[in-house]
Amino acid sequence: MALETYLRMPELTRRLGIARSTIYKLMQQDDFPKPLKLTPRAVAWSRQDIEDYLRRKRVHGSD
Repeated sequence: MALETYLRMPELTRRLGIARSTIYKLMQQDDFPKPLKLTPRAVAWSRQDIEDYLRRKRVHGSD
């Protein structure tokens, strides 16, 4: 069984090439995976959720 890995905001913005504000805007539009709360002050995104999101975007276009 593979261990789940997570992406924090700096890595997420670097990998996707979009701004932090864009990520939050997409989340408000229900068009981006929600983060998981790691601690009261820290969140991260499942690497698998992000890969699935990118795959869906490639298949359906940029909508």
